[in-house]
Amino acid sequence: QIANLSADQLDMLSASQMAALTTSQTAAITPTQIAQMTGAQISGFTSTQLAAMNATQLGALTQTQMAALSATKMAAITSTQLATLNDTQLAALSSEQIAALSTTALAGLSTTRLQSMTSRQFAALTTAQVAALSTTQIAALTSTELNLLGANDINALSSSQLAALSVTQLASLSATQMAAISTSAITGLTESQIAALNDEQFDALTPTELGALSTTQIQALTVTQLTGLSSTQFSGLTPSQVS
Repeated sequence: QIANLSADQLDMLSASQMAALTTSQTAAITPTQIAQMTGAQISGFTSTQLAAMNATQLGALTQTQMAALSATKMAAITSTQLATLNDTQLAALSSEQIAALSTTALAGLSTTRLQSMTSRQFAALTTAQVAALSTTQIAALTSTELNLLGANDINALSSSQLAALSVTQLASLSATQMAAISTSAITGLTESQIAALNDEQFDALTPTELGALSTTQIQALTVTQLTGLSSTQFSGLTPSQVS
C-alpha cells in the first residue's frame, strides 16, 4: 500500500512514522518516492530499515538525503550497498559518516572509488578501517593518500599489506611513517622494496625494526645502506644477521 501513496501523502509522514515502518514496508517504497522525501524523513529510517534497502532504492538518495544519515545509520550500510553508491553520493559523505562505515562494508569499496575519495574523507578513515583494507585496495592507494596515514595507521598495517605496496608507493612514505612500521609488518618488505628505500627512509628505521628483518632481507641491503648504518641501528642487529 505504501507504494501507492501520492507525493502529497508521503510528505505528511514524519520521521517517527518512517521509523515505524516494517522492513517489508520499507522495501516496498519506490525509488521515485525515496527521491521525493525530505532529509528529515530520511533521517527517520532506522539502521535496520536502511540495511534492508536494495541498490535501486539507495541509488535514488540525493546528496542532501545522504548527508541526513547519521553516523549510526551509516554503520548499518553493507559492503554490497556501499559498492552500489554512485560517485555523487560518495562525495557527499562527511568525515563522520566515513569513519562510521564498518570494516566489512569498506571491503565493498572498489579501488577506483578508494582513489577518488577526497583528502578529507580518506583522512577520516580509522586505524581499524585502514588495517582492514585488502592488499588490492592497499596497492591502489595514491601517494597523497599514503601520506595522510598517521603513525598509528602505519603501525596497524600487516606484513601482507606492506608487501602489496609498489616501490613507487613505498617511496612516498615519510621517515616518521617508516619508523612507525611494526616489527611484524616489516618482515613483509620484499628485497626490491628494501633495496629501494632512500637514505632518509633507511635512516629512520629503528634498531628494533632492523632486528626484525630476516637474513634474506638483510642480504637485500645495498652497500650504501649497510655502510650508512648508524651505531644505534647496528646495535639492533642480531648475531645471525651480521654473520
